[in-house]
Amino acid sequence: MEEERGKEAEAIRCKKVRSTFLLLNCLFEFYAGITGATFVLFLYSKGLDAVETNFVVATYLIAVFFMEIPAGAMADQIGYVKTTALSGVLMAATNVLFFFGNGMMAFLAAQICLGFACAFESGTLDAWVIDNTSVSESKTVFLKKNKCLSIMMILSGLLGGDLSVCIDLIGMLYRDQFSNDAKIGDHKYKERKAECIRGHSRHQTHYKGQCEVLYEG
Repeated sequence: MEEERGKEAEAIRCKKVRSTFLLLNCLFEFYAGITGATFVLFLYSKGLDAVETNFVVATYLIAVFFMEIPAGAMADQIGYVKTTALSGVLMAATNVLFFFGNGMMAFLAAQICLGFACAFESGTLDAWVIDNTSVSESKTVFLKKNKCLSIMMILSGLLGGDLSVCIDLIGMLYRDQFSNDAKIGDHKYKERKAECIRGHSRHQTHYKGQCEVLYEG
C-alpha cells in the first residue's frame, strides 16, 4: 500500500516537473518571438541608425557568450530553480530599460541584462528536468519541448508583427484626433478673439465682460 502511494506521488511530481518545464520554455520562446519580430524597427523608431542598431544587437550576443560558463557554475551552486528565477528578474529589468530608456546607453544596458538572462536560462531548465525525471521521461519531454517551441515561435512572431501594426494604427488615429481637436480649438479661439475685438470697438465695458466670458469659457 505504501509502495503504491509512493509511486503515485512520484508520478504526480514528475508530471508537475514536465508541465512546468514545458510552460517555462514556451514563455521564454514567446517572449523572444514577440519582441524579436519588430526589435530592429523599434530601435529605428528610437532614432538609432543601422550601425548603432547592429552594435546593440551584437552587445546581446557578446553578453551571452561571456556569461554562459559563469551562469552554469552559478546554477550548480545556487540551484536551477533560483537561477531560472534570476533569469526572469533580468528579463523584467530588460523590459523596464527598453520601455523607459531613450538612448544608446539605456539600450546597451538592456541588451546586457537580456544576454545575462538568456545565459542563466540556457540549459538550466534542461538540467533541472533531467535531474527530476527518468531517462525515458526526459526524452519524451524534450521531444514535446521541440514541438511546442516550433509552434510558439511561429505564433509569437506573427502576433508580434500584428501587434506592432495595430499599435501604429492606434497611434496614428490618436495623433489625427489630437490634431483635429487642436485645429477646432484654435478656430474657436480666433472666433472669440474676433468677438472681443468687435465688442471693444462698440463699448469698452462690453469688451471687458465679453472677453472674460469668451476666453475663460
